[in-house]
Amino acid sequence: MENGQQGTLAPELLEPMKRIQELAPAFNVRRDEIDSTITCVEKLLDDCKVGIRAWVEVDGLGKLIYGRVCGKFRIAIRTPDGDAPWQEHPSWTKAETLKHLPALIRAIAENLERAAKDD
Repeated sequence: MENGQQGTLAPELLEPMKRIQELAPAFNVRRDEIDSTITCVEKLLDDCKVGIRAWVEVDGLGKLIYGRVCGKFRIAIRTPDGDAPWQEHPSWTKAETLKHLPALIRAIAENLERAAKDD
């Protein structure tokens, strides 16, 4: 197995690198699916002109939010360091927070319903 540059890998690296090569394609497909899901949800919310903030707690990470981040409403992750667009987070964070997306969508709908009823 070549390392892509020059020379060969040390023997103790051959098995782990082979495993990475085997796993990487499936991981990349899953990552792309997750990115596509968030992009689709953000576009649908943008098309509906939903300017309602909402958030849900994510154990150990902070909050998954929908709110104004970087000048526009989008899905983001709120940590003690501040809000950052979901798309800018590492793959493991995206995967961990994806399971909270349905709860966030429900929270947006509930907040939208409340706002629509307020006079």
